[in-house]
Order: sequence, then structure tokens, then C-alpha cells
Amino acid sequence: MSNIPSVPPHVLMVTHVLPYPPAAGNEIRVLRLLRWFAGRGYRISLVIKPMGVPEVSNESVSYLSSLVENLFVFDSRVTSDCAQDVRLPSDEVGVDLRLAEIQEMFCPVWFSSEVGKLIDSLRPDVVLSEYALMGRVLVSSEYSGFLKIIDSIELFSRLRENLARQGVTESAGLDLSADEERFLLKRADIVLAIQHTECDALAEMLPDRRVLVTAMDLDIPEATRGDCVDGRVLIVGSDNQFNVNGTRHFLSHVWPRVKAEVPAATLHVVGKLSGCLESTDPSVKLLGYVDSIADEYRDASVVVNPCLHGTGLKIKTIEALSWGKAHVGWPVSADGILDLGSLPYVLAHEEESFAKAVCSLLVDDAMRTAHEERSRAFALAHFSPDAVYGPLAALIEAHARSDDSRRSGGQKGNQQTPEDAPVLVSTYACASLGRDGGLPITVHVFATGQVAGLTWSGPGLPSPLEPDVIAGGIEGINRRLHECLGDGEAVVLFVPAGTPFSTQDVVDLVEAMAADPLYGFAMPRISIEAQADEEARMLPHLPESERRVVEGAPLLVRAAIFRDFGLLDAQAANLDSALAQLFARANRRGISARLANRVLMQAGATGLSALRLTRASDHAKALSAQAALPEIRFERLLRHRVARKDMRDVLFDIRNLAAGFNGTAHHVLALMGAFSRLAASRRMRLHFWVLPESAEFHDLYARFPGAIVHQLAADQCFDASVRLTQPWSLTELRDQAYVSTVNVFSVLDTIAWDCHYIRMPHLEGVWRAMADYADGFVFISEFTRQRFLARFPAATAAGQKVAHCSMDPAEYWTKESENLAVRGDRAADSAPYVLIVGNRYYHKGLAEVVPVLSAAFPDVRFKVLGECNGHFHNVEQISSGGQSAEAMAKLFGHCVCLVFPSFYEGFGLPIFEALAFGKPVLARHSDLIDELRERIDPVPDLIPFVTTNELLRELKDLLAQQVMLAARSSPVALPRHPYRWEDSASDVLDLVDNLLARADLERCRKRLEFFYRLEMFDLERAGWADGTQNMVSFEVEKEE
Repeated sequence: MSNIPSVPPHVLMVTHVLPYPPAAGNEIRVLRLLRWFAGRGYRISLVIKPMGVPEVSNESVSYLSSLVENLFVFDSRVTSDCAQDVRLPSDEVGVDLRLAEIQEMFCPVWFSSEVGKLIDSLRPDVVLSEYALMGRVLVSSEYSGFLKIIDSIELFSRLRENLARQGVTESAGLDLSADEERFLLKRADIVLAIQHTECDALAEMLPDRRVLVTAMDLDIPEATRGDCVDGRVLIVGSDNQFNVNGTRHFLSHVWPRVKAEVPAATLHVVGKLSGCLESTDPSVKLLGYVDSIADEYRDASVVVNPCLHGTGLKIKTIEALSWGKAHVGWPVSADGILDLGSLPYVLAHEEESFAKAVCSLLVDDAMRTAHEERSRAFALAHFSPDAVYGPLAALIEAHARSDDSRRSGGQKGNQQTPEDAPVLVSTYACASLGRDGGLPITVHVFATGQVAGLTWSGPGLPSPLEPDVIAGGIEGINRRLHECLGDGEAVVLFVPAGTPFSTQDVVDLVEAMAADPLYGFAMPRISIEAQADEEARMLPHLPESERRVVEGAPLLVRAAIFRDFGLLDAQAANLDSALAQLFARANRRGISARLANRVLMQAGATGLSALRLTRASDHAKALSAQAALPEIRFERLLRHRVARKDMRDVLFDIRNLAAGFNGTAHHVLALMGAFSRLAASRRMRLHFWVLPESAEFHDLYARFPGAIVHQLAADQCFDASVRLTQPWSLTELRDQAYVSTVNVFSVLDTIAWDCHYIRMPHLEGVWRAMADYADGFVFISEFTRQRFLARFPAATAAGQKVAHCSMDPAEYWTKESENLAVRGDRAADSAPYVLIVGNRYYHKGLAEVVPVLSAAFPDVRFKVLGECNGHFHNVEQISSGGQSAEAMAKLFGHCVCLVFPSFYEGFGLPIFEALAFGKPVLARHSDLIDELRERIDPVPDLIPFVTTNELLRELKDLLAQQVMLAARSSPVALPRHPYRWEDSASDVLDLVDNLLARADLERCRKRLEFFYRLEMFDLERAGWADGTQNMVSFEVEKEE
């Protein structure tokens, strides 16, 4: 330790691997490295963004907190919503999109930005990225005086080659080219290779970088003899593809040979690998996680490494050697080990020799003992911690010594160097203020900044107010605070210097805190001057006060807090950090804080100082939980809603638009054009949320330039959002709830709810929630409106509008389609035919009419657009999904008439597609058909039927005119007042306008609360329990 710099090096490690409890090789690697740093006396800050781990357990947090100085956990509870002022990596301008997407899986930009800010505040000596794919963190900070290290662990540019050897083509998208891997690794000053072969490859790839072999260190257990279980074979591994494929091969091709030779042999498979395997062999135990991996190694007579291929050092092989175990592996297991000397274990080259080696070691005690001794000696020589990490330590400590001259000499990770630390000056004043109906209260005020200044107005102040200027930063504040603690009923106000406030502001803060004896802190709303008008418009929609986590000044504190829990931390990086640390200390004893919404203070545009806290993961956890609160989401949406702007943002969710032509596509595309024509006159800026493949298919980029979005930004807000079809999942409801204060949903029909044979089990809950929380509904017909409201009466309290599809024949077919239908080659269709539209669903009515019509009119051709059961001599079935617009136009344009036998529809687009060509439509009678006939009066061609006999009579009459009707290509009469797509779009936008004009936001608040509770239920289902939560407070959080 004598060579370590006077101030131990500070290493900030960033990893996507959760190192405790360890199971996989990379988890062991990271944990071993952390332990060695800690044992060397280094100061460690650990940042974890675990992949595949929804929530880090308190067992993990407890252990890791005991190992490191600062622990930052970014599990699924921390999302991109929490990130502000996102910085882009400095070297990714013009980077290949695929490489950016791969990095985004491991190290999204918002995360690397947050780590960059941590680097700026902590100013570590070293930043160590575990894997090249986390390397964005090395180029995302403003501070650059640190040594950049990437622990490569494996070569991704060799991944596809290694997988191909196993016959595996899927690489999860992680295979990189050599150029791509070089780009990622060049971010580092030093690259660590886990074995010599990869070190050589990396040195060739990176001739201008230092490449260091840093293998795997191991604790070498004391040698034991005779403890193993006879016949026991052990495999330990993670669930990566190399392990899974290798173990499956072992179980199929090697283990049966072992069992044939040694019938009493048993196999234990330990680790995540077990979950990917199946075996009915009673001698094979798939154990998964075990309480003691040490017991498994001690019991094993032989440990095997079944991996046939792979990259990197074979950690499970050297772990087996460290336990002094007889070992068998394939040639790939020797990568990085063979370079060190003669192998102490058996390499097998085919299944038979592998099985024979295992059997020999199981039955020959002398042979096994000799192998055990060689394994242990090899591990001691090559994998002791000093041997593995010595060269790396030399480079880290040399860099740290070079920085000694500019260090402050302190031990805290959040300390600033003297030239960087601002000099704090506080202006202090004291006054006794009266309260309505209450005793006067003494207020101590500290206005702190780099210059003195106190701006306090209002009645009750001493005249003249004679403030004192206190030097000495936080220590100076503490000296004055110590003099104030005699009066436990007094309060202390901290404000940034120059922030104006009034006596009434102080009184209102006191009242917010006085509501409960366990409220120890109260804070005002903060705004910069440009936001003051927005804040004032938000206030009517906000409660008097609500709970918040303290992040700094302005802040009112009960004087008793200082008496009971101590003064401010004089070593804190800034006053805001000291106040937040004080809150964390008090909160652990039950004290909480309130935000007084009626108190508004203006601050400079810089806002709060960066928080730099140590041993306060509970504070970080609280901030993360606060960010997910429905009140926070509501404020974000409300701020956008009340902001003064020339154009209002309206989102149309059309992710249901398919990359093809169907009725939904017709409806959506027609409305999109109409919305776009009307938007400017409505002061609306439109955003169409659509899938990329659908946008490409329908050429939406050219048709609606600048309006197409595929993914919403984390904090993106809209004034209103409209889904143009009914939702089928709570996720679709939540998507709108999180982005706008006004949510509108279209309802086309209630068939999927009424018909149990097609009802999805969760649909009841989805539509009940929609009825309870949506602000408005657009119904495709009055018929649908009545059906929906009868089934979901809660929706009657929401805004409603009926917006039909177009009923103007001129809007149903393009001129090209009309021309094709009229002039197209009729040779193949020389015999007239009757068109029937439907599908296999029972409510479409095909089963009731197709057999009857085929039998009643054996000489008439019928074409069925859609699927129906059965085969009939005069019925041609045509799939509806893959037809082009031209083919559809020809189908409708050449028919005699349309039979539309559906029992249940919301509107019936095929009716108007046929009427557009002047074709008579025989439709099963319903209230909907009556509604449509009324709307298109005096058009005579929509003919209802009730019974099958009526259908036969009406069709017989039409067939008597079949030649004339087949030749007809335009309507014989038009609606008196045709309803067009633009009328439909206008009705929708009228509803949006009306909802935006309303001041009531209660439905918005309630639906955010609803989805918040669902998220909390998800946490509970993931295994979060009260006992574990309590353990966090008592076993993890350690105070300075």
C-alpha cells in the first residue's frame, strides 16, 4: 500500500452487469475487480444499469453499498423520463445507425448523459467501462481529466464466427465488424483483454492504445481431500448461447456415454444455464441458483466445461482450477490459459474421448488426486489477485500520483478542488412574524450565494432590516445556526442570494409545514421569470400542498430539525447538497417535506446546484419514485397545456394502420388528408404516430411532411391526443394518458365486446377504463354511440361526437380505379356476378346466406370477398387481405349488386364502396341501416331485408336487370346533403376544440392515478415486499 498516492485513486465503474449475487462469469469478473479495488484502498463509485433485471434487490444493494463509496442504480424504476438536459456522446456525429442502435440497447444516450454529469460532479481519477458497448460514458462528460479504461471481456467482432461454428445464425444483433469494434474501443486510453490471444488481436486493432492482459483473479480455497461425492460431475454457467448449446450437446452426446460406463454418476447443473435446459434423466439435476456454490464445488469429483466455442477467458475453467478440481474441457476452454504454460487438465477433441476422460477421473482416485494438485498449483501461480491486477494498478496509481498536486486532500467523492469550489457568502436576517390565529414565529433567513444580497419585502419586518453578512460558507452558516437552536419553534429559511420573497411567502410556507408535526421541510414552487405566467395559470389546477423530496434551496426548515439531527455537512459540495443530505438524515427518522404550491419564487435560469451526495441512495431512490408520481406527470402535461403558443399540438395515434389496404386504412388515410387541410385554421399542429413500415407503404412522408413520428421522446407532450380506432389494450390507453391532458378515442363498434367467442379476456377492463377516464369519444355512427353508452354508461360523462365515414360517392374511388372498373377488360367476367362481402366471423352472416343463394340461383355466379366455410359450384372465394385498390375497384365496379348480410356493423364501408358505382346493396336490416338510409336520402339503392325469403325476392328482382346493373358505373341519385371526409374530420376537431376549452382536468388526474397504481402493482408482482423495504433502511443506508 505504500506506493498508493497520498489520496487513494477514485475509480468510477460503469456496468450493465449486476455483480452480486454472482452467477455468470462476467458477474464474477466485475465483482472480483470491485473487491480488489476496495481491498487496495481505492475509493469506488459504482454505476449499474442492469440488463434483464427489472429491479435490483436489497440484498444486492446492501452488499454493494458495503463495498463502494457511492452506488448509483439505474434499474427499470429509473427511466428516460428522469433525464434532463440530455447530452449526446461527443464522437457520434454521423455514426452508423446500426451501431448507434446496438449501443442504445446497453447504454442509451439519456443514461450516458446522466453518467457524464456524475463524472463532472465526482471528478474521478479513472472511469472504467465494463464492455465496449458501455463506452459512451467515456465521451459524455465535460470534465476530461480522468483515465479512460474499457474492460473488453470479449471480442464482439468474433461473435458471429464463433456462433457459426455451432450452427447458430442468431447473434442477438451484437456481432460487430472490426471497424465498429475499433470505433468503440478507441474511446479508451487503456483496453483490458481477459486473455493473451485476445490481447494480441486488440493490440493489432488498436496500435495507438495501451492493451493490457487482465485475466481473472480467484480466491484459492484451502486444499481439501476426500470431501467429494463419488461419481458427481458439475457444470456451472450462465445462460449465454455458448453455454446453452455446449451443455445441450454434452447432455445428448457425452453424458449417455458416461452413464453407460459409470452408472452411478450424477450431474449437477448450476446457474442461470439450468433454466434453458430440459432433461428427464433422473441422474441430471438442473439446480439453477444454489445457496452455496462452494458446497457444489467441494462435492464435485469432476468439473466440466461443455462450451464448444466462445470468446474471452473461460472463467468457469479457471474457477474449477482454483477449487483444485479435476477438469475436462474442449479445446476452446484453453483460450487464454494455454499461453500461461502446460495445461493442468484434460482437453478432449471428440465426444468419445471427452466421456472417457470424465469416466477415468471418476473411477481412478489416484489420477483424480494428481489432477487436483496440478489444478491448484496452476491457479496459485497465475490467478492470484496481485499477479492479475498488478500491471493495471501500476497505471492507475501513476495517473493518480500525477494529479496529487491539484487535489484538495479530502476523502469525499463529492469534494471540489479549491480552484473550482465557489466561495459562499450568506446574508443573515431574523424577524418575528405574526400569523392569523396563531402565535408569532421567529424566522431566521440565510440568503446564500457568491455575493451578499437579501430581497425580503412585506409587513412585520424590523425597520430598518439590518442583515449580517456571514463568511465561511457552510461552516459560517452552521455557527450562526448553533446560536438559533434555543427556540425549537423557530424556522429557518434558505434562499439563493437575490431571490425575492415576501413575508406572506414565509407565512404560507410555515402553514404548509404546520399541518403535521412530522413535516419538517417546506419549499415553494420555483420558476424563472419567463415561466411565471405559466405557473400562475397552473395554480388553480394544483392542490394547496403536496409531498416532495428536498433538492435544495429555497427551503424552509424547522429549527428543531437541526437540534435533533445535526447541523449542515460542512464538507458538502454546495449548500443544496448539504440541505438534501440533511433531509435524507431526517427522513430516515420519519420527517418529510411539503411543496407549497401557492408560494411562487423566481430564481435565476441556472436553477439548483448539482447534487453531490454520498451514502444517500435512499435520496436517489426517492427522487426516482417521485418522478413516477402521477402528480409529477400531471404537472408536466399541465405546463404544456397552459403555455402560450401559436399552435396547439395534437397527436393522432394511428399505429393500427397496416402496411396494406383495408377498410381501416381507407378510413384513416382519408381522415389524415382532411385533418391536414383543416389544421391551420384550427391553430393545430398535427403529429401522426405511425409504424415505420406503414408510413413507408402508404408514402406518408411525402404526403404529410414533418408530421410523421414513429417514437415519442421521453418528455414529449401534446395538448390533445386522438386514437382513430378503439383501443385493445391498457397500454394504448396509457400511451395517451402520459402525453396529453385531453384523450379522445374513436369507437367503431362493440362487436368484440358483445360476442363472447371473439372477446379478449382483458377487453372488459380496457373499455371500462376507457369509459371512466377518457375525455371524449368519437363514434362512427349514432348506432355505435347508443350501443357503447348502453354497455358503458360511465362514458356518458365524457364529450361525444358522431363522425360518420364519408357518404359522398365521389370520395370512394380514385379516378384511376373508376376508369379501370369501367373500361377494364370484362372478358373474364363476361357472365354477370353478385358480390357478397363478409368473412368467417359468425356475425358477418355468410353462413346464413351463401348456401341459400348458391342453391336458389344455381346459374348465377357469386363472388365472396372474404372467407366462408364450404365449397359451392357457383361461388368463387376471394381473399380480402391482399387485394390492390385497382383489383377492389374492378370487383365492385363489375358486379350486378352487393349482398351485405352482416348482423352487426358499426358503419359498413362496403355499402358505400358499392353505392359509389351505383350498385344496389341488399343489406340485412338494422337500426344502423335505417340511420344510413336517412343520411343518404333520396338514394334508393340501399335495400334492407329481414328474412332470407325477402333477400331472395329482392335479389331475383335485381337479377332481372343484371345486364344493365353490371354495366352501371355511377350512382343514379346522390345524397341531398352529402357528408364528406372533411365533415367527419371537422366533427372530430370540433370535439377536440371543445375539450381544450374546458377547465376541468379531473379525468386527466384520475387516469394518471389509475395507471400509477397499476405500475405499483407491477412492482409488487415483481416481488417487492414490506420486509425487504424495511431492510433497506436499517441495513443499507449508512450515515457519514
